[in-house]
Amino acid sequence: MPVDAVSAGGSSGAITIRITDAERRLDLNTTTPTVLTRLLGDQTAAQAIVDYWDSGDEGVDQTVQPPYTPKNAPIGMLQELWEIPAVSADPALRSILAQQGTVLVSGGGVNMNTATAEVLKALSEDDALAGLIDDVVASRPGVDGTLGTDDDCIATDTATAASELALCAGLDETGEQSLIGLLSAIPYNVTSTVFAVEVVGQVSVPSVQHRLEVAVRRGPDPSSGGPPAGDLLTVEGESFRVLAWYEG
Repeated sequence: MPVDAVSAGGSSGAITIRITDAERRLDLNTTTPTVLTRLLGDQTAAQAIVDYWDSGDEGVDQTVQPPYTPKNAPIGMLQELWEIPAVSADPALRSILAQQGTVLVSGGGVNMNTATAEVLKALSEDDALAGLIDDVVASRPGVDGTLGTDDDCIATDTATAASELALCAGLDETGEQSLIGLLSAIPYNVTSTVFAVEVVGQVSVPSVQHRLEVAVRRGPDPSSGGPPAGDLLTVEGESFRVLAWYEG
């Protein structure tokens, strides 16, 4: 769940921290053109993004200067996609990708407790499930309407996710069966391990701003079963590894 900007400081300066759960977003390195088209509403851009990282020969554009050639390797930073002609020409597409896409996870599925409605609708590939998805997402804050409190309505285990989320959203038997169908068709989990941390420090006199963006993984690397790669951080007894670091 994204933590809204938390600020601290005095009259001459402030520090703002934002933490975002990467598994609430769509993994752009493993998605399909169909799913990405549903998210972006642009088939040409969706295909160009998949062509950018896949191993095929498609996507070369000789009509632009300099000629554009896809990377044909996993996307390392989201901003790489701004080089794609079909993406660079459309600020609206870049905004959707920045808000709903990620390159920090690796095919582990979305977190059903935090995934955005837009991402779940894209993954479902079924417009008939849009209302059900909206109900599930809307039920997350619980009775008090505030996320992060004791009455949050979430799934605690993948084995019981369908029944737990159906109860949260007040779905009838037909709705629960539709939810079971959705969950059987998409990769998902109920916890998150990868987070993006953004820290912005600024002072007013003189006017200076500095931004730090860090991607971290909690716990062992699922691909190896051992500690994740990168520098080790320990926060309140939990281990995190730095996956990426950007300052500017």
